[in-house]
Amino acid sequence: MPHPDSTFSDPSPETGQMYYYQIKTRNNEMVLGAPTPVEEGQLATHHLNILLVDATPNGSGGTSAPPDAEVDLFYLEATENFIIEAMWDRFDSSAASVTISDADLAPFSLVLVYADYQTASISNDTTAFRKYLENGGKLVISGWRLSYVLDGLVGYEHTLGAGDFLYDLAGIDEIQVVAPPAMEFIGATGALGYPDVDFDAVGFPGWGGALPQAEAIFTDPLPGEVDVIANFNAVSGGGSVFHNQPVAVRKSDLVPSWTIIDFPLYYMTAATSIPFLDRVLTDMGAPPVGVKSDDGASLPTEFGVMHCYPNPFNAETIIPIALPERSHIQVTLYDLMGRKIANIYEGVQNAGHNQIRFNATGLASGIYFYRIEAKGYEQGGKFSIASKMILLK
Repeated sequence: MPHPDSTFSDPSPETGQMYYYQIKTRNNEMVLGAPTPVEEGQLATHHLNILLVDATPNGSGGTSAPPDAEVDLFYLEATENFIIEAMWDRFDSSAASVTISDADLAPFSLVLVYADYQTASISNDTTAFRKYLENGGKLVISGWRLSYVLDGLVGYEHTLGAGDFLYDLAGIDEIQVVAPPAMEFIGATGALGYPDVDFDAVGFPGWGGALPQAEAIFTDPLPGEVDVIANFNAVSGGGSVFHNQPVAVRKSDLVPSWTIIDFPLYYMTAATSIPFLDRVLTDMGAPPVGVKSDDGASLPTEFGVMHCYPNPFNAETIIPIALPERSHIQVTLYDLMGRKIANIYEGVQNAGHNQIRFNATGLASGIYFYRIEAKGYEQGGKFSIASKMILLK
C-alpha cells in the first residue's frame, strides 16, 4: 500500500542557496529502493536583478547565423541602463547536458531570453519559464520566429492550443510566417506609446531591405488581459495580410509580468531597438543602474553575489560581488561530491561592485560549486552563499 505521506518539504532553506534533492525509500522489509532523479531547488526570492539567457546558437557568421558573441554584445549594450547580474548560455549548457531550471531562475527579479536565430529551439526550457512565472518572476522573450523557438512549430501557418507555450501564456491561437521568397518585415510600429522599430537594412544588405520569414500574430481578438505593444510594418503596406498584425504583446497589468517580442532585436537598428527594449524593461519594473556616488561608482546597500559569467565557461569566468562595506573575502571551490578543490581567492576588498576572476586551467570539464564568505570590517556584516559553475573545455 502507498504511504499516506508521499511528500517532502524542506523547512529551513537559506536565501541564495541551491539545494539538490534525491529521495530513497525503504519498504517494510527495510530494503532500500532505487533513488529518484536529482531535483534542484532554490527559494524564489527574486532578490537579484536581471538574468540574460542567451538562447542564440553560435552561428557561422553568415547573415542569418550571427556569431554568438556579437549577439551577446548587442544585448549587453542594449541593457546598459539596467543592472545585469548574470548571463546563462543555453546552448553551451546543453552541450554539457545541463538544462536551465526554475531553480536557476528563482533568484532573479527579471529574466530576459533572446533567440535571434531562425532555428534556435528552446521548447524544452518552457517548463522552467512557466514555473518561474508562477512563482512571481518576470519574463521577457525576444526572438526570430518564436512559434518555432518556443513551441517547435515548422511551416508557415500555425494553429496553437492548450499545451503550447504561446497559447497558455498569451492566448495566441494563430500565427503566420511570411513564406519565402517574399520578404515583408521592415520593422514594427509601436503601440501604447512604445517607439517604432526599424529593420537594419544597411547592416544586413543581403535581404533587400526586409527581414525574411518574419511572423505575426493572427489571433483576433487577443484575450482582454493581453496588450499589443507593436505591430508588423510590411514593405507592401496595406497590400500585405501581415501589415498591422501584432508582433509584440505583454500582460495587461500596471507592471507587466511578461512581454513577448516576436522579432529579433539584433537585426533591428540600434537607434530604434534599444529604446524599445528600454521601454519594455522600464514598464516591467526592472531596476535601472543605481544612483552614482561622487567617484562614479554605484554603491550597494547589502552584500550580494551574482552568478558567474560566462557560465558555462572555458578557462576563465568572472564572479561579481557587491559589498556594502570593506570586507574580508574568501572564495572556495568544491566538486560535485562536496570535496574542496581549491581556494579561488582570499583577501580584502573595498565597498562597491567588485569582480573576482577565476582561471580554471588545470581542472577537468564538469560541474563545480563555489562558496563565497564575506565579513565586513566596519559594520561587522557577514555573508555566505554557494553557487554552481560549469567548466567546458
